[in-house]
Amino acid sequence: MKIIDTHTHLGTSRQTDSVHTEEIWLSKMKRYNLDGLLSYPLPSPYPDAPTMHDRIHKFANDNPGRVWGVVDINPIVDEDEYFKEATRCVKELGFVAIKMHPSQEATNPLSKHAVKVFEAAKMLNVPLIVHTGPGVPYSLPCLLIPRVKEYSTLRIVLAHAGAFLFTDEAIIMAKNFDNVYLEPSWCGAPQLRQMVDVVGIERLMFGSDGPLNVGPSIAQVEAIDMTDREKELYLGKNAIDFYGLKI
Repeated sequence: MKIIDTHTHLGTSRQTDSVHTEEIWLSKMKRYNLDGLLSYPLPSPYPDAPTMHDRIHKFANDNPGRVWGVVDINPIVDEDEYFKEATRCVKELGFVAIKMHPSQEATNPLSKHAVKVFEAAKMLNVPLIVHTGPGVPYSLPCLLIPRVKEYSTLRIVLAHAGAFLFTDEAIIMAKNFDNVYLEPSWCGAPQLRQMVDVVGIERLMFGSDGPLNVGPSIAQVEAIDMTDREKELYLGKNAIDFYGLKI
């Protein structure tokens, strides 16, 4: 059984002062038997997004078949700059998805700035991961409804699945739109059980969002008595197939 953490961060954040290093993640991979992880820049990365993308690319190259990059660029930058960096990351660096953080990037998903994110993911044919939960109103899952309808062929992952407070919204979104998937980091075991029962295990993917949350997030799998099949899909196989990971 493979375990893929689909939501991790690397580097330093100017906004939160968080610091996540390669060494920390490699130690967590060893401790919890992680087979791989998706690595994103922290919000407001130091010194800037392109530099962090290069660092993630090196991390992936140093750990082939174990680390994959995710693009995260503040959508407020000029359109040409956004598309140039997103294209570089996907086409040249081999990144497997694009991330948008509505609250910490001060971007309403319905605004003109957000359009470039959806268009870039569509053009580059990669999934779009959107932070949901803390940071309302921009991070409300329901605010994505018009975009989910407009970009019906784009696979959209609701990161944190509403993060406990708005998990019901995230579940309703996934239940009603086939292109919506859930990554439930920061949700409790009862919410994860609800997602499995209502949405189905095929649309869920494991993620931690931080080194200290890896163990507790894995423990939820046992807490809600997942079957062996559910564990296999949720912890790794869904992500491997969804993101086209080569392990």
